[in-house]
Amino acid sequence: MEGVTVRARTRNIRGVISALKAIKAPGKQVCLVSFDDSGLTVLWEHESKALHSSARIAAETFSEYSVEGSTAFGVRFGQLLDTLALFSAALGGGEVSLEYPGPDAELVVRSVAGLDQNEAVFAHLATLEAPPSQHLEDYGQAPGSFFIAPGATLREAVEDLEWAGKTATLALTCDPPSVVLSSTEQNLSLKIDLPVDQLAGFSCQSPGLQASYSLKHLRTALAQAPLQDHTHGSAKVAMDAHGLMKVTHLLPLGEGRVPQVTHPLHALQSQALAQTAAECVLLFMVLPLEDTGPD
Repeated sequence: MEGVTVRARTRNIRGVISALKAIKAPGKQVCLVSFDDSGLTVLWEHESKALHSSARIAAETFSEYSVEGSTAFGVRFGQLLDTLALFSAALGGGEVSLEYPGPDAELVVRSVAGLDQNEAVFAHLATLEAPPSQHLEDYGQAPGSFFIAPGATLREAVEDLEWAGKTATLALTCDPPSVVLSSTEQNLSLKIDLPVDQLAGFSCQSPGLQASYSLKHLRTALAQAPLQDHTHGSAKVAMDAHGLMKVTHLLPLGEGRVPQVTHPLHALQSQALAQTAAECVLLFMVLPLEDTGPD
């Protein structure tokens, strides 16, 4: 296809679908799709502006990846997910290519079938103006306090807190080291201590940090259904002095241009998370209650 500036081809469309489902965007939501030299990112922002979630798929994950400069556009999330799901169901493990722009600036999804790769099925997805974003990554300070916990532990904690109310508080304390999730509503309160000696990492750079969040947003960020099948999966939960929470999950995708490598523990412990070629980085950013982010 002449004039194409982006071409990303993969044999693992199911992995891409899993990554997109993990960011929990509503079907009618316009999400931001961006391609650059490092890979594909799909991001959406909650209408309250208090929650951002994104899936970052490295360029090396694709069997073929080429991009001229960087490109960003909007696409309805449900339309994108449904289209990829139809290709996956109809064509099984066949190779799927994402190409942009099409003749009318669409995102073209193309599946090549047959040994001669001459038989192809196309879908054209209308693109929209890229939705505005507050760029929460530039808000506040770099989170210096964090802990790394098993995904199953975080899920159980959030589900338990739902019995107590609609908001939850996260508190990190240096001396003695502690991580506490709590929720209180009327006469009902619940406090959950995460044993620090069972965490894979812990750092608190001030005497103590505490912030309250929408429990619904915390559930989106902490309780990751795709990670249920990966019992050893962990999440890094970081928090800055303003209460901005950053939650990072690594989701194995399987296939790529290099063999899959299980990420070492220090990948999550480092401030700049190291992504292997066959993994997707899921990033959730949650603002504390009564905070609307940057002006």
